[in-house]
Amino acid sequence: MRGDDLAESARGRFQRELPGDRPMPLIATLADLRLREAVVLPEVDVGRRARLTKVVVDRGCRIPEGLIVGEDPELDARRFYRSDGGIVLISADMLAAL
Repeated sequence: MRGDDLAESARGRFQRELPGDRPMPLIATLADLRLREAVVLPEVDVGRRARLTKVVVDRGCRIPEGLIVGEDPELDARRFYRSDGGIVLISADMLAAL
């Protein structure tokens, strides 16, 4: 599923609000896919059963089926860039090295 399609399909399925603000994307579940606190840039393909938590996915990435990111800090730090705050950056080069 492409990131653009996911964003359109998941519209209205988000579950977080900030006081005095409009709803903010936190969790979207679609086609066995789970995104939590995820920023997915355009032209991203996300495989089925992927679970992405606290991630930023760079433009043009192809997330493989079943990839889990954001649940094991040590594994995430070995495979991707992980900030001190726990945000994981995923780029095409990082995915190619898996």
